[in-house]
Amino acid sequence: MVTQTEPEVMMLPLDKLEVADDTGLRKVKTESEKYKGMLSSVKQRGIINALPARVHVDENGVKHYILIDGLHRRTCAVEAGLKEVPVRILDADEAEVLELQIEANFHKVETAPAQFARQLQRIMLEKDRSVEDQAKIMSVSPAWIKSRLNFLILSEDVQKMADNGDIKISNLIALTALAKEAPDEVKDWIQRAQEQAPDVFFAECLAAAKAAKLKNKGQRVVLT
Repeated sequence: MVTQTEPEVMMLPLDKLEVADDTGLRKVKTESEKYKGMLSSVKQRGIINALPARVHVDENGVKHYILIDGLHRRTCAVEAGLKEVPVRILDADEAEVLELQIEANFHKVETAPAQFARQLQRIMLEKDRSVEDQAKIMSVSPAWIKSRLNFLILSEDVQKMADNGDIKISNLIALTALAKEAPDEVKDWIQRAQEQAPDVFFAECLAAAKAAKLKNKGQRVVLT
């Protein structure tokens, strides 16, 4: 469990602050205006608020400092040429780290949706939580949780496009609805998902999904 005692804050060499390969942190878009503004601030004032991290000791007894949240600030620190940054050490295991990352980032539009869905699924399995339980913890609806987990039924290629920002969240939700009813048709909609305005694509793709659902329902009736 994450301890309730006051976390230790220390100055840590930046090259010692690691990012785990399976992190749930948001992807950094260095070309965005938000990032450029943050970089300018870091160059002028450094890192003001300590970056949360946990300590992991490997099988050889080597101590590793793993970033929990603040990948944008860490990236800015690297680009700004900082040698060390303030770090707040939290007593948390891997499952708790994932949960902290989910809580910190789920409402941020820059979050990679498919990556987030994988981390959400993982934490729910590790904590043995139902959709309803997780929804209560995150103060969202069960439908919201289900819509995010449903991203994982899409192909890896589509998931990568979404994580790279090539497909908007609303378009991804519509593609997921179509994939549930007519998975073979999804490939015909991918290019449109990248190019069409979300309001147009969402309505058209959902209409196709509803049509496929009615068709499937009719086929089931005939079979019975």
